[in-house]
Amino acid sequence: MDLTTELEKRHVQLFFSQCIQRLKGSDKELPQVLNMRELCLRGFAVHHSGILPILKEVVELLFQKGYVKILFATETFAMGVNMPARCVVFDSVVKHDGTERRLLNPGEYTQMAGRAGRRGLDSTGTVVIICKDQTIPQSDVLRNLISGQALRLESKFRVTYSMILNLLRVEQLKIEDMLKRSYVESDSLRESKRKRKLLIETTKQLEKIPPIDCLVCSASPSPQCSSAGLRAYHDALVHFSNNLELVWPKLNDTPAVNKLLSPGRFLIVTSASNGLENEMVILIKELNNKHLQFDEMQFSAICSSTNAVFCMK
Repeated sequence: MDLTTELEKRHVQLFFSQCIQRLKGSDKELPQVLNMRELCLRGFAVHHSGILPILKEVVELLFQKGYVKILFATETFAMGVNMPARCVVFDSVVKHDGTERRLLNPGEYTQMAGRAGRRGLDSTGTVVIICKDQTIPQSDVLRNLISGQALRLESKFRVTYSMILNLLRVEQLKIEDMLKRSYVESDSLRESKRKRKLLIETTKQLEKIPPIDCLVCSASPSPQCSSAGLRAYHDALVHFSNNLELVWPKLNDTPAVNKLLSPGRFLIVTSASNGLENEMVILIKELNNKHLQFDEMQFSAICSSTNAVFCMK
């Protein structure tokens, strides 16, 4: 059977000869190379993981140009971005994945069946499933293949200690460059361009804002401000919190404080963890020496916490 014209044969012959020039010596006369040349000249081709990489590339290019009319391929060929066909034929809906025979999952079927229909050339695409031995797949099997949910793609890229050590040996390649090639980081890379652009725009807007002359935030002391500015205030606040953590448990054990923290007292509470700042509450029930319960909202605060300060109203 011959599906190509004489002009197409000359194009295939010239293209095939140019491509295999990269092979050395007797490799050009390998049986696989000679058989593939003969098939391509007739308009046929085979594409699977067992053939030479250069032959797979030749087949893909000839198929894109329309010189290969009928292609026998596994699902690896369907991963090509620009590999449309007029018709896709499934020899079976069952495959051997290296471990066992199983049905095609919806993702594999959609990836291969989606090749049917050439954009700009075909109004529709045709998909054929061969029923061997007069065995027709069950309707639920076909329904799951066509409309089932595809399996989630998960990256198998893992950063190991040996990988990090090997990357450190190569000065031209950084660990960040290796991570950028990972599938799991592809979404982050697409977002990084937008975030980088947003960062530049925000930086320009901040540069347009005139500087604020604040004596309190000044880094150096001034006659109007006795402290050393915002950093000194921060250090004093940290010192206060640390001392409060040490002092409050001892104050809580004294009878005078326990008497003041009795039900019915109004308290002003500041609690960062509970979102309170100088809020007035009423102590309605004393649970124990460590927990207090306030008003009808059943608010609870820990007396020994470093972020809670109680002042009697």
